[in-house]
Amino acid sequence: MLAGLVLAAVVAGAGAPVTVNDPALSRAALPALKRVDFKLGVRNEAKGITAMIHTEDFDLDEAVLPLGVRGLAEALWDHLSGGGEGR
Repeated sequence: MLAGLVLAAVVAGAGAPVTVNDPALSRAALPALKRVDFKLGVRNEAKGITAMIHTEDFDLDEAVLPLGVRGLAEALWDHLSGGGEGR
């Protein structure tokens, strides 16, 4: 179920607004895509990890990496097993 994959809740604060995809548009566009991008939030204010990407102070909270691996693996498994939406 690639179009509806949800890995974590997002708490929006000051800064750039959260991207929200229209589920119907995603389902319609997915068959035509050559790739799928995944974004993994790596910011952790409690640990002082707050710098934006492509800056000299950028860091990431490595504790989220297992979540990213799991999400990507589950999406790939779902796709390869033919269980995705729009099939």
